Amino acid sequence: MDTRVLLGLLFSGPSSAKTYHLVTQTLSWESAKSYCRTHYTDLAKIENQAENQQVSSIVTTSSWIGLSRVPWTWSDGSNGSFRHWLVNKPDNRENMHPHS
Repeated sequence: MDTRVLLGLLFSGPSSAKTYHLVTQTLSWESAKSYCRTHYTDLAKIENQAENQQVSSIVTTSSWIGLSRVPWTWSDGSNGSFRHWLVNKPDNRENMHPHS
């Protein structure tokens, strides 16, 4: 399944705030990851509820983030410990796992 890309940009500075950019191209997860790494940094990494709310406020359609399963890890290789799934998810349907 192809979907849009949510790119996470991390700016290290006094605030170390993350900025997210929605790429409107329709790509597979692997293509999205490659695109982000070539043009920016990486797919979005959502590590807490505040970041989840920030992402939810900008994304109104299906989008890829950098989380993959078995085991749950981010595309940078770090542990995916924060997960905020919708009720009864993930259900492994079409490899899509909606979050709220």
